[in-house]
Amino acid sequence: MERKKKRKTWPWVLLAVAVILAVAAAIFLRNMRSAADMIAYASYTVERGSVATTITGSGKLEAAGTQDVELPDGIVVSEIFVAEGDSVKAGDILATLDKDSLADRAAALSGELSGLDAELARMSASKTTETVYASVGGRLKHLPVAEGDDVLQSISKFGSLAIVSADGLMQVEIPAAQDRALLSEVTVEWQDGSEEGTIAQRTDGGYLVTLSDEEAPYGATAKVYDGTTLLGEGTLEIHAPIAIYASGGTISEILCEVNDKLSATTKLFTLENAPLSSAYRQKYSERLDVAARLEAIVNHLIDPCVVALHDGVVSSVNVAEGAETGAGTAGAGNAASSGAAFEIKTGGAIIMMISVDELDIRSIALDQEAAVILDSIPSETFTANVTHISNLGNANGSITTYAVELTLLPDARFLEGMSGNATILVNRVDDVPIIPIEAIVEDSSGVFVYVGNEREKRYIETGLSDGEYAEVASGLSPGDVILYASTASEDSVFPGMPGGMGGFGNRGGGYGG
Repeated sequence: MERKKKRKTWPWVLLAVAVILAVAAAIFLRNMRSAADMIAYASYTVERGSVATTITGSGKLEAAGTQDVELPDGIVVSEIFVAEGDSVKAGDILATLDKDSLADRAAALSGELSGLDAELARMSASKTTETVYASVGGRLKHLPVAEGDDVLQSISKFGSLAIVSADGLMQVEIPAAQDRALLSEVTVEWQDGSEEGTIAQRTDGGYLVTLSDEEAPYGATAKVYDGTTLLGEGTLEIHAPIAIYASGGTISEILCEVNDKLSATTKLFTLENAPLSSAYRQKYSERLDVAARLEAIVNHLIDPCVVALHDGVVSSVNVAEGAETGAGTAGAGNAASSGAAFEIKTGGAIIMMISVDELDIRSIALDQEAAVILDSIPSETFTANVTHISNLGNANGSITTYAVELTLLPDARFLEGMSGNATILVNRVDDVPIIPIEAIVEDSSGVFVYVGNEREKRYIETGLSDGEYAEVASGLSPGDVILYASTASEDSVFPGMPGGMGGFGNRGGGYGG
């Protein structure tokens, strides 16, 4: 008996699956077309506008400067009148010093100074004769020394051996009673003469008048007239002064007179016993240091009050009542002090330091404008400018940032440490065609938009972008109407699909130019 052959059923199964997939694909495409038809396209008429790019950062307000109030060492502080955080005005008393300790310290420094003078006298055997030259061309205007004067003592007393006018001009500053035209001519009169002058420039206190240095006497009081109208008076000074010094010795001969015309090789003085050794110069430098400290002590003996020199806020008090100021080496630039007894923040809290990423730092330049909003005054925007850019980076992981200093205009409401955010204007274009970023589409050939009801595909070139709008450099003109589907519209039709249909999604800042 023959067996019946089994029928092969798998070809029919494959056929059924293929039919099902084809039907599903047709349904899917129909639904996609229906969904696309449901998208509400937005229209936008190209118009002219402005686009700006910015860099943001946060920071805290700091004072514009710091004043260090320094005291000589070895002095007892009697009483302190301020504490950290106090506001002070110029001239306010910060502390008083004990007069007995000042007198003791003055006596000790006087003895030290006498010993140094004796050593300098013993070292005088190593001195010789020297000629002092003018070193620059000009006119000799100030000669306070006489033959036989000691050079070092003369410099200590007068500030220099002589002063030369290097540019042929004298000057006198007068207060500003009213506005005057620059470069206008005036008459400058002194006790024994007069000279025509010129209003050269405006100063903080008035105007600077210049005149010839041929006859005008240095240090004399002068009055300035416009015709017969007195504009003001002041002291005649040298416009471009060059002081003449020497390292030591005695003036044996003076070879010139006031108002003499000089060249760079003109001989001014002959000195005897001029010091040559470095040991002598070092000893003399030591004497100057002791003399400066003694002078500071004497000034405090006359008035034992320590005062603020500028308005500000006390940031540090480094002395205590009844304690002695610490002995230390003299600070650079102030040989009479051994450290800051008080630190005062001056100039107002108008500095904000922010950190800028290494990718953005090249976009920052001095004087760029910034807008600052403080957390404590959120309703107001303050203007600032970039006043310093650090060239030293601060590496944090794979990112390096650079400190950028912003300076605001002074405001009584600003306090040290206030937090805020700054927005620096990097670039800006005005009166250019602009379109929304989300209207821009990109393919392998470039970027384009859809124009008109027929949605004509038109390639464009973009410029500056602020992340919301982009400048159109070419391809569109004001008045052109473009169509696009907003991200929200696409998401409602194609939920869960990134970028909707992929043609009209927001392309962010990729078109920043």
